[in-house]
Amino acid sequence: MSLLLTLFLLLTQPLPPQAERAAAYIQTHRAEWYARWRDFDICPEEAEAVVYPEIVRYTVITDIVQKALNYSTYIVMGTKGFDFSVGRFQMKPSFVEALEKAWVESSLCREYPDIVFDVEDSMEARRARIERMRDESWQCRYLALFLRLFYYTYGPSLEPLDTLERLRLAATAYNVGCAWPGEGEGDVDALWKHAYDKTFHFELGSGKYKLGTQEPAPHWCYADLSCNWYLTLATPASPQNQAN
Repeated sequence: MSLLLTLFLLLTQPLPPQAERAAAYIQTHRAEWYARWRDFDICPEEAEAVVYPEIVRYTVITDIVQKALNYSTYIVMGTKGFDFSVGRFQMKPSFVEALEKAWVESSLCREYPDIVFDVEDSMEARRARIERMRDESWQCRYLALFLRLFYYTYGPSLEPLDTLERLRLAATAYNVGCAWPGEGEGDVDALWKHAYDKTFHFELGSGKYKLGTQEPAPHWCYADLSCNWYLTLATPASPQNQAN
């Protein structure tokens, strides 16, 4: 099957019931994820909430195609090639590349001497990076590094906020991206500008229309989805919390 035909079929397939599928997958993998996040002193409920919308949007066929396209260009061209989100946590090569560089330049890396990255602009470094991205256990680690760096970079501005406000900003940073200027130097106002944007969609393709129609596709606020999921985890009687 040609690549163009594969992409055509991909973009015209209806999505499955995302929320039910995501909840079942999370329940199966939560114990493993939580153990890994606790190794980095990360609140596992917050970590799960940050990536929850991405897990809901994930589809296997999309991931197969995008991993193949990323792999075919990133090793040789870097982020000038394809830069698709891959894996259950939907991470882009550009995101991981910036994350690794910020990590090795921060004092946090000294707390975890086993987490070492080659951040040189070489095919060998990019090959190792893209292989890590294809491994869900590594995506768990990357999420932990992201949250550690987030609090390291934006810490002073986050201290007056409550848990949901901090989570909203972390989810916003994960969704729209953020800068890593150094310890305590993050511009929290830049994140607040996008903290309520309704730009996240579950349609394949551009997300402008519902697939196969001219009806506008619904869009959500990514951080709202994260915060709402966190509240279900924080409720002792919730089915999700009983699986922790």
